[in-house]
Amino acid sequence: MNNSLWQSNLVPQALWSSLPGSRQGAGAFAKHQQTNNQFSPVDYVVLGVFLTASLAVGIVASFIGRRKGNADDGSAGSDEKEEFVMGGRKQQVIPVALSLLVSFNSAILILGGPAEIYFNGTMYVLSIFGEQIGCVLAALIFVPVFYQLRLTSLFEYLELRFKSRLVRLMGNFLFLISDVIYMGLALYAPATALQYVSNGAIPVEASIAVSGVICTFYTAWGGLKAVIWTDVFQSVVMTAGILAIIIRGLIDLGGIGNVWQISYKYGRIEFDNFSLDPRVRHTVWGLVVGNGIVYSSTYGVSQASVQRYCSVKTMRQAQLSVVLVSLGAIFFVVSSCLAGLIIFAYYANVACDPSAAGWIEDSNQIVPFYVMENLSIPVVPGLFIASLFAGALSSVSSSLSALAATTWEDFFKPYWCLNATEAKATWINRLFIVCYGVSAVLMGLISTRFGGTVLQASLSFSGSFGAPLLGLFSMGVLFPFVNKYGALVGSVCGLIISSWLSIGSYLNGKQLVGLPTNISNCDVGTPGTTLLPTTVGTTQAPVVEPLDDWYSLSYVWFPIIGSAATTAGGFIVSLFTRGYREEVDEAFINPYFVRFYKFLSRSCNINLMRATPSNAVQPVDDTEAIEVSELSKQSNSPSRRGDDEPKPVDQSEDEVQPGEATDEPKPVNQSEDEVQPGEVTDEPKREGQSGEEDRPVADKKTD
Repeated sequence: MNNSLWQSNLVPQALWSSLPGSRQGAGAFAKHQQTNNQFSPVDYVVLGVFLTASLAVGIVASFIGRRKGNADDGSAGSDEKEEFVMGGRKQQVIPVALSLLVSFNSAILILGGPAEIYFNGTMYVLSIFGEQIGCVLAALIFVPVFYQLRLTSLFEYLELRFKSRLVRLMGNFLFLISDVIYMGLALYAPATALQYVSNGAIPVEASIAVSGVICTFYTAWGGLKAVIWTDVFQSVVMTAGILAIIIRGLIDLGGIGNVWQISYKYGRIEFDNFSLDPRVRHTVWGLVVGNGIVYSSTYGVSQASVQRYCSVKTMRQAQLSVVLVSLGAIFFVVSSCLAGLIIFAYYANVACDPSAAGWIEDSNQIVPFYVMENLSIPVVPGLFIASLFAGALSSVSSSLSALAATTWEDFFKPYWCLNATEAKATWINRLFIVCYGVSAVLMGLISTRFGGTVLQASLSFSGSFGAPLLGLFSMGVLFPFVNKYGALVGSVCGLIISSWLSIGSYLNGKQLVGLPTNISNCDVGTPGTTLLPTTVGTTQAPVVEPLDDWYSLSYVWFPIIGSAATTAGGFIVSLFTRGYREEVDEAFINPYFVRFYKFLSRSCNINLMRATPSNAVQPVDDTEAIEVSELSKQSNSPSRRGDDEPKPVDQSEDEVQPGEATDEPKPVNQSEDEVQPGEVTDEPKREGQSGEEDRPVADKKTD
């Protein structure tokens, strides 16, 4: 490569003719024409084989799981629902981590990531720092609480913590809305790509319907095990698809150095936008903080995530699976962004931007357009489209399994199916999966009306409903002085503000002015100009009205605002309703924060927590499963509560006799020889210890 080209203005014709693998000769530089390449029969076969293989993997995994489960417990069907919904709670770390990874780094990222870089530059790559923060927060804050409670439905925690079924239903409502929207966007992303590469022969609606049916079938058939192992298979296909673009692009353009220089010339390289203006699309603060909140919600308080990391054998494995996701996310985000730079560098040097030339109707089609023009070797386009469908199926199957589990546990089991057999419960869960599969297809059809990249639509719409959910669970896990009134009012405030912001921004947002592109060499029949701004970009047009300023906020701030509004509303209402006077079981608060609040109480005389010793979980070591408490079981049976309700789990004649001077129970690490009756102890029972003498009251017969 002649480096002197970069000492003056870029000359696309000369540069392109000197690139290795160029199709143009060293002579006259021909006009760049729109590609007419289409899917070949071989590509259709590749896509069909992938879809069939996804079905097969799911079915085989479910059969193997049932056989192994029956062999382990010596019974056939006694824990059928547990196997179907939670995978028997004995899954391996690596498959679970891969399932978590591909479920939330789907076709939306494979299509939307490169499109974001192509039109708006490299600032988005900084989102990986937010994702790392989000995963670490999820592993440290939420996993220790939810894993030890061993709940099937995440939202059962809300009823246990706030002693209110209404709070539980509020959390479930936010989850249902968020996940149904996400499923629709996940199905839409590969469908629009397939429509383009087939030249309209396969409409978007047909692709959405077929992929939705396939995903629904293997999820309903095999349950969580089928979903996890199908995700493992699909992660391989996704990786192959994105690497095909990168490898071929680097060969064509002569290496990463050329890609970087071309992208820098056209202003695509940017990592240092520290602007405090929230209307700027991507800044360091918005990407790190905003994505940190999004992914702590995604991996910490999402039913799909909790269902997966609770399916492993120990809490340490659960935390490890979430941390491994953060490492895998680096690969997917960086590779998708590199693919975006490669695609931009290619079209910048042929001096023909397909979007500005009008050759693509949707910014999400830029990746399949490039694939059909430059990777039109049989099999490769089929592999790429298969990778998109792999991401979509993994995301949707995870959501279907999660939605069915919560619907059963939160709505049907407590009221109508208390005495249902395991087999009946499993079939009802399958029916719910089918119903939500239909909802996903319908939402996918609605998603065809969304503007902008699917990445932005996904983060703004689903994030706006997920943010209040994160705020709700954060108040429960971190702040014991927040009561049910604060939780309800805070959730409603967060939902109203975040929904108003996201929907109003979508309906009334200003047209965006993009970074420069080049169409001077496009064969469109009219002379082109050297540099043109695209209509999909990063810089907001000037605004005048105050409400326009509100609607012009960057989408990355939506989850920040939603979570802050939820938490602020919860704090204020709890303060006025004296939530700090209510007792909270320590099992429902993060153990690190329990120690912090006790330190404040001892050292500073600041009492923010009136906690009772943990009776909701069974103290065990890392190799044992922690049993759910009687309190947890009773929360699912409101119709059975009454005069015959058993004693509260924190009272037992065996533990505390009248006249004893113990304000706190014995620490579990002290034997009876060390603590004599009547001795005053200040330390609460610590988790992680075993022994018959320190088993909680929930384990003992109170009848």
